Amino acid sequence: NYAKASPTPQQQQQQQPPPATRQQQQQQQQQSVSPGRSPEEALTELRQKLSNLKNTVSKPAQSAAVAQAAQQLLNDCRNQSAILESQADTFADQEKFDLVQGVFETTEELQKINKAFDPWFNAATR
Repeated sequence: NYAKASPTPQQQQQQQPPPATRQQQQQQQQQSVSPGRSPEEALTELRQKLSNLKNTVSKPAQSAAVAQAAQQLLNDCRNQSAILESQADTFADQEKFDLVQGVFETTEELQKINKAFDPWFNAATR
């Protein structure tokens, strides 16, 4: 019986894209902050993405496609936040305390969005 081998739509939703190997590659590429993009710019971009995500999650999703796009944005935010967090000690050593504060604030914001995200996503893709 081959039917059991193929994952059901529910199981597919549970899987977290993208695969770890791709995430690691992205992180390695991003860890050396790309030319023309300072940590300040990366932080500003993360704040913007978090703001967009917060607005999106604050009201019911129009469609499953919107929910999928929001999930991709959340993954991007998680990756970017993790990279900035990993550099926070360096920022502190360089006495860039506004950056350290910004990283702390965005991490907190991301945690709040994370809590609200799953129920919102499940409602959108039900």
